[in-house]
Amino acid sequence: HLHATQMVELKSLVFDCSPKDAPRPVDGIELNSSMEARIMHLSKRSDKATTKAGSMTHIELTCRKSLMKDGVATEKYTAARIRWTDLKVGMDVVAVVERVLKDLLWLELGDGVRGRVR
Repeated sequence: HLHATQMVELKSLVFDCSPKDAPRPVDGIELNSSMEARIMHLSKRSDKATTKAGSMTHIELTCRKSLMKDGVATEKYTAARIRWTDLKVGMDVVAVVERVLKDLLWLELGDGVRGRVR
């Protein structure tokens, strides 16, 4: 699982840009191409409806340049993973727009971290 938010550096984003100038991290990715990534987290998930074996391994990846360098401390990977407990009021985050409705947006910040904005 490579979430689009793990393809951009938060510090390098310009939040006042127009939509045409906004970063598009998945542009240029083509089917059957390869890319370099680092494993941030591994977890076993059991869901008998999804797999014959009854469990699968979920792998979270990152392509952020700051995390791709050799010798990056484990704490940096941990800090790069978005979890509900890490969120604070007023915090800047990178999100993917999942759905646009009349009066709200559904956003996804990371694996299992979704919410709506009115």
